[in-house]
Amino acid sequence: MCYAPVSQPLTDSAIAPLKLQAYQQINFGKIALTPQQQESLAGLNRQLIPFCQSLPPALQTGAIFAIQQYFTGFQLGNLQQFFNKFYAPSWTLLGWMGSEAISAAELEQAIHLQGMAYFLHMLDDHLADGQIPISHLMLQLRTQAWMRFIQGAEQLVLSESCQESLIYGWINRYFSGMQGAEPVDSLAAYCDRFRQQLSTTLVLPMILADRTGYNADDVQEAYEAFCIAWRLLDDLRDCQEDALAGELSGIYYLLPLEQRQAWLDCQGLEPAAAQWQQLSECLEFSGVLPAAIREILAWLAIAQAAAERANLPGYAGELRQLAGPLVELLEMES
Repeated sequence: MCYAPVSQPLTDSAIAPLKLQAYQQINFGKIALTPQQQESLAGLNRQLIPFCQSLPPALQTGAIFAIQQYFTGFQLGNLQQFFNKFYAPSWTLLGWMGSEAISAAELEQAIHLQGMAYFLHMLDDHLADGQIPISHLMLQLRTQAWMRFIQGAEQLVLSESCQESLIYGWINRYFSGMQGAEPVDSLAAYCDRFRQQLSTTLVLPMILADRTGYNADDVQEAYEAFCIAWRLLDDLRDCQEDALAGELSGIYYLLPLEQRQAWLDCQGLEPAAAQWQQLSECLEFSGVLPAAIREILAWLAIAQAAAERANLPGYAGELRQLAGPLVELLEMES
């Protein structure tokens, strides 16, 4: 796909900069779920405990404990609301694509599998970066999740001949993004890499587009642009954590070339370090922070336009709601 926002110059002497904290606290607008969507979310949240119970008996309790330990702060209530943490358009897209061409049971299965795709994405990330230590339990949990995801997706594809394009091609694209053979040296390249890395969560939208007749290119564009906006918002909110950890996030690539060393100098340090204070001032006065908001809004606009072209006005409306607080923040800067 060739769509991409065009970044604007980062320096603007007319901008009266807000403090970094204001940007770190920004969030998407809240979406009021319909009763049907609330029911779908409840179904998503109910699936993790039965999923753990599908493991060999010796691993079941340990799996529930491990998910609580690494993802929910040891709170069972958080486990039972696990998917509340994801912005609704990550899964409501499937509901908006429902039609007579797919049964209610199949649509419910697709939404549950979308949840499994997101669980896998988080689990793989945490295992790969060492946040979760490798163990027989975690390996089996990952294997079981992949099996459930792939087998469920295969059941929703009408023809075996379509499985390569609708399932395995996207999985291959995901692993290509995770391997990262091509260098990332710009924000555009960073977003392109992430577009690959989100590919497992595109499997179900693409299957439903094939089943229901929605334009697959428009559905893909709407979903990917939303996900990139989400990623950049996370990067903005986590910029301190990322800089101190040495992670080159989207905010790093928004910095002018001559100022990127300030980000690199923060690796391994504490928030009180002088290097972080210097980077904070750089972020506040260089125009990077409002530029990040504009970039996020540009991706949301792309997503909304694609959703409207795909004849998914409900989904487009959700994307419009996400943008509200970001627009307000930019108005405060003017």
